[in-house]
Amino acid sequence: MKDAPLLAVEIVSPSSQKTDYKIKEQEYKSVGISEYWIVDLKKYQVIVLLLIDGIYKQTEFSGNNRIVSFIFPNLTLTTQQILAV
Repeated sequence: MKDAPLLAVEIVSPSSQKTDYKIKEQEYKSVGISEYWIVDLKKYQVIVLLLIDGIYKQTEFSGNNRIVSFIFPNLTLTTQQILAV
């Protein structure tokens, strides 16, 4: 979609885990959000989902691995940096 945000970021909380992992994916897909991140403090990971041909491709990042964003290719953040905030 033309007016959809380029990126959405969800922070998982215990009470919204199902929503953050399943329901939001369908909502974001329906409005055409190209990329969204799931930041899971409990699992100590960031999952990047990239919309390709109507399906989100998922990549998990943890520790000092640099998060790869196709929307923002020059981004140099790691999971550890995000979770330290």
